[in-house]
Amino acid sequence: MPAQLRTSIACLTIPSLALQCELVERPGLISTPAALTDTTQERITEVTRAAWVRGVRVGDTLRAAIAICPTLTLLRPRPALIAHYADLLVETMCSVSPVVEEEEQGLVFADLRGTDGLYPTLEDLRRAIVEALPRSEEHTSELQSRFGISYAVFCLK
Repeated sequence: MPAQLRTSIACLTIPSLALQCELVERPGLISTPAALTDTTQERITEVTRAAWVRGVRVGDTLRAAIAICPTLTLLRPRPALIAHYADLLVETMCSVSPVVEEEEQGLVFADLRGTDGLYPTLEDLRRAIVEALPRSEEHTSELQSRFGISYAVFCLK
C-alpha cells in the first residue's frame, strides 16, 4: 500500500445536509422548487436547484421567496432527522477506521493510520465507504456525499 494512506485523513461530508435529508425522505421534491427555512421560519436557508433557477436565494425572506416563486414548497428543519443522518455518516466512517471525529453534523473525519492491510488501494477504501453509506429500502434517492483524502485535516464543503 502506498505510504500516503498510512498517514492520511479521510473526510466524508454531505453538503446541505438538512435539505438533503428532506429530499431523501420526500423524493418527489427533488426536481421541484423547494426551500428549507430557518428555525424561526423567517428566511430561506437552503434551496433546490429548481428553486434557484426560479430566482429563490438563500437569505430571502419567506414572503419574498413566495412572491418570486408561488409554487415554492417550504420545508421546516427537522433536527431529529438531521441528527439521524449525521449519526449514519459517523457509523459509515467507523466502518473503515476506529478513529473518527465528527467536526459538525454532516462532516466527518477518519484517521487512516493502520488501515493499509484492510484497504490496499485508495479505490478499495473509497469502495468500502461508498458501500457503507446509508441507503433506505423505502426511498429511491440517497444522500449526495463528497469524499476525499489528505495528509492533514481539510474540508470538502
